[in-house]
Amino acid sequence: MLKRSNTLTLFSRVTLVRTLPDNHGVSHNHTYITTAHTRVATIGIGFGDGYLHYLSNTGACVYLNNSYCPVPGRVTMDQVMVDVTHLKDVKPGDGVEIMGPNVPWQELTARAHTIPSDVITSISARVPRVYRPSGQEGGTR
Repeated sequence: MLKRSNTLTLFSRVTLVRTLPDNHGVSHNHTYITTAHTRVATIGIGFGDGYLHYLSNTGACVYLNNSYCPVPGRVTMDQVMVDVTHLKDVKPGDGVEIMGPNVPWQELTARAHTIPSDVITSISARVPRVYRPSGQEGGTR
């Protein structure tokens, strides 16, 4: 992990949880194939919201239920899939940190092999903004 920052936090939610069998493709074009039974959560964010498609199959993670969850397969326009096999209780509606204190934008920049402004300015207008004065903790989940 790179340096943590509380400047920007981006959240989404789990929309679906499924268990996929061994040798099953994940996301568009099946660029990731499961090697065992795998629990996959679908998260309601994609490149249409600003989660760069360059993060597909790079080892990028989200932070869900106090745990890092890798993003296998391709980032789609409206969603990403995350491996939650190691978590016991994941359900639709659970909040997911996409970027923030546990997933710094600097790390996403490095994984996407791009420049910092690409990660920050790609967050589209369809993502609601909540501005908090300096010193206020928490965010909208």
